[in-house]
Amino acid sequence: MRKLITSYFLFFSFLAASIAQTDSLSINTIEPEDSNSIKPPKVLKEKSPLKASLLSTFMPGTGQIYNGKYWKAPIVWGGFARLIWMYDFYSKKDNFYKQILIYKDRGGSDKPLIDYVENTNNEFSQFSGTQLAAMTIGTVSGYSEDVRKRKQQVIIGSAVFYLFQIVDASVDAHFSTFDVSDDLTLRIQPAQFPSLPNANGLKLSFNF
Repeated sequence: MRKLITSYFLFFSFLAASIAQTDSLSINTIEPEDSNSIKPPKVLKEKSPLKASLLSTFMPGTGQIYNGKYWKAPIVWGGFARLIWMYDFYSKKDNFYKQILIYKDRGGSDKPLIDYVENTNNEFSQFSGTQLAAMTIGTVSGYSEDVRKRKQQVIIGSAVFYLFQIVDASVDAHFSTFDVSDDLTLRIQPAQFPSLPNANGLKLSFNF
């Protein structure tokens, strides 16, 4: 399974990089007549929002690679890795409490329940096997329900994060040709108000 996921990721990462390279080669640049006196114009590579969205849909993070925002891809992958780990943890914790409820529902000796908890090294509960054995079914059910809600929250969070990274890739592609000049400056000047002779202030202006 891990080999399949790795192969899937590598394929779409290579595909995104290939598409980005192809798009960059299709851009026509205009060379200045005198390169010694005229600064070459900045070439902006136009990206397709549809391509970016589709890549992020099939393989999260590859839309960001396609847009040239390589630093965002590890954030996307790290976020999904964390969400997968959380889902796996809460799934195991949910099964842990379900098994405790099965032991308690059976009745009889508490030894099987205590042995089961000790075998998990208390990974999923701050209570010992003896403490869990002394709890009522209602109390354990409360803990089980809380874990189930947390697992559902992780699922919802994963869906939101998945949609967010698709939107992020699409928006980045839309603004791929938006240029902010390197000559961006902030000027602060004194300001006067003709209608208020005694009023003075400051004027802020941006040049870009």
